[in-house]
Amino acid sequence: MPEYQKMYSSLFNEITDTIERLKKIQQDVEELYISTDEPIQLADYAKDK
Repeated sequence: MPEYQKMYSSLFNEITDTIERLKKIQQDVEELYISTDEPIQLADYAKDK
């Protein structure tokens, strides 16, 4: 019989870690945006990709 509590805990921990990484990435990008001297246009960003 599968260990549902272990499976759930593993899934919960991975999802929680992923959310925290996404929050950190968002904060880093926001700080980069705030620290830039010139306005950033979304169209300029899209051209670089």
